[in-house]
Amino acid sequence: REKAIATFGADYANATMHDINAKIIRPACEEHHKPYAHILNGENLLRVEIFVSHAWSENFDEFVESVRKAFHLWAVKPTLWICAFAL
Repeated sequence: REKAIATFGADYANATMHDINAKIIRPACEEHHKPYAHILNGENLLRVEIFVSHAWSENFDEFVESVRKAFHLWAVKPTLWICAFAL
């Protein structure tokens, strides 16, 4: 969320998953020549516990908030596989 806010500024409130992919995920993947999840987690590959899907046209902040709300009461946060970040 913080990187998206910094990237989009005042337009953040309207950013979709497609926008996040185009401006943040794909450029990072091309720069590092690896999937976004590997950029974030390094060589520490994680076992997926929960798969999370999305719609490309959905609002990014609403997506982030819905994921946060779904797991906020979990004492141990699960490892999520979010398809947009698997590029």
